[in-house]
Amino acid sequence: MITAIAVTATDEIFAGTYIGTFRSSDKGENWTKIYPYEATCFAFNASGHIFAGVLNSVARSFDNGDHWSLIGLNAIGVNVLSVLGDSKIYAGTSGLPIHGESNGNLFSSLDNGETWAYVISGPAVYSFCMTANGVLFAGTSGGIYRSIDNGASWSYCYSCPNNTIMKVLTSNGQGHVFAGSFNRGMYRSQDDGNSWIRINNGLESGNIRGMTINPRGDLYVGTLGGGVFHSSDNGETWTSENAGLINLYVSSITQDAQGYLYVGTDGNGVFRSTASTTSVAEEVQTATIGFVLAQNYPNPFNPSTTIRFSLPRPGFITLKIYNLLGEEVATLVQEQCEAGEHRVQWQAHDLPSGVYVYRVQAGEFVQSRKLLLMR
Repeated sequence: MITAIAVTATDEIFAGTYIGTFRSSDKGENWTKIYPYEATCFAFNASGHIFAGVLNSVARSFDNGDHWSLIGLNAIGVNVLSVLGDSKIYAGTSGLPIHGESNGNLFSSLDNGETWAYVISGPAVYSFCMTANGVLFAGTSGGIYRSIDNGASWSYCYSCPNNTIMKVLTSNGQGHVFAGSFNRGMYRSQDDGNSWIRINNGLESGNIRGMTINPRGDLYVGTLGGGVFHSSDNGETWTSENAGLINLYVSSITQDAQGYLYVGTDGNGVFRSTASTTSVAEEVQTATIGFVLAQNYPNPFNPSTTIRFSLPRPGFITLKIYNLLGEEVATLVQEQCEAGEHRVQWQAHDLPSGVYVYRVQAGEFVQSRKLLLMR
């Protein structure tokens, strides 16, 4: 069984299994065993350090997985790891192994994993995400916690019926938060977690085990027994995407920088999609319809992110970055551009953490989106 799968910014793929942790450098064609123990989750920071949940603790590698060391945390089952910036890490666990100690289940580290402190005491934590507005969410075995002050304090924002486990969380550039549960399907919030609705139209399996979102905002979920489902309308409707997937018991799902999906299964290893979720044909079609400014990816980011826009015809384009005071901090494009899709990378090396706005103008077309820089 594939217990976890993740892809780095350089398209190295890491997979956890019952017989150890493996790495592939060629899109999954070949795999090398790099750690003798099962990894239950992965996270990567901007410096290229790799973190994995193993042996009721966290392992860290400085050299792309060639060597590992256990660090700091001692907990029962590390279910999720999330890195914010270069050194702040959250770990969601199933509890502490020492009888009588505080039952802290969400932990944080401010020193790259050397030491840990618990921030939520309560049910087991399985998932974690942050919106473009900086709101933090943690999915648990009884509901969803939220923090609006960068993790200083937490409170329940949704209490799930029948102790439903919120297995996965993610958010898009519009601030929508999506939660996948073990047995009740998908949920969505469009107001920073104040209210939630179920979004299961066309979703044939309610047992969600993984979720990923591409730069366009399309959602892909892996389910136990139903395979992979795709939504291009923020979860309003779902369609199955299972051609060639011989095992529909999906335990994990991710994608690489080119938009290819990787699916871990319960019994048949890893599958890769035969086409990108952002194929050239789709991009050309989008470009011919009208102007498009896509959400940057990754978001949040540190220190670089990619901004994509499409033009139906040639024109003079400006693409600029502003802070929330309206001050221009960077000019990325200021030139004549051809019709079609364009990708621009922004390196925010000298700017502080925070929310910024990127704005594209092409004649009368003007559009802006927010992005979040996390140091």
